[in-house]
Amino acid sequence: MAYFDILFFAIVAVVLILRLRTVLGRRNEDEPRRPNPFGIPPAGKEEEDEEFAVSPAHEMAIPEGRRQALPPPILAPDSLAGGIEQVRRLDPLFDEKQFLAGAKSAFSMIVSAFAQNDMGALRSLLGPEVYAAFGKAVEARMAAGVKLETGIHAIKEAELTRVKLAGDVARLTVRFVSEQSNAAYDKDGALTDGDPQRREEIEDIWVFARNLKQSDPAWLLVETGNQ
Repeated sequence: MAYFDILFFAIVAVVLILRLRTVLGRRNEDEPRRPNPFGIPPAGKEEEDEEFAVSPAHEMAIPEGRRQALPPPILAPDSLAGGIEQVRRLDPLFDEKQFLAGAKSAFSMIVSAFAQNDMGALRSLLGPEVYAAFGKAVEARMAAGVKLETGIHAIKEAELTRVKLAGDVARLTVRFVSEQSNAAYDKDGALTDGDPQRREEIEDIWVFARNLKQSDPAWLLVETGNQ
């Protein structure tokens, strides 16, 4: 009886082993090992996937002939940087810092000449429309015997805020913040407005224009405003 029991359990054990092999399977000698999803990729994996993903190190090793040149960044024409880029295409010598330095000098000269009724000095600094408007103001002031006294003590800010190109003509908007003292006197010399001893901060928005195709490098004041 014991002999048949041993034989029965031996047969059951063999059947269970065969079933387990059928479910789990066995790896043949030539079958690749199943990858471990939580493990480190084996050595040489980068070479197998090089067609689909290139690491920075691999990218440096790509021959120059196989690389595609990246296009230059495109700047929006309406943006300040895009406008400056357009101006430089027509005038490669344009320099923003140099322009602003000239604009600050022009600001002081124009304000002083206008206060002194010096239309001759203003002729080379103003566009036709602004020159005509300033001329009317000067004529009215002189007819009334009014004397204007203006002092510019400091230009605190000169900021290029907008660049607009219409054909070959560039219009550059500059925001000035200056410290000024202003006073007006009647024909008898009596103070009628302002205070020559009081300094105030004034913000002006001026627009300068120039035809970039012309040899004359001068920028003319074509529009004024203040806040």
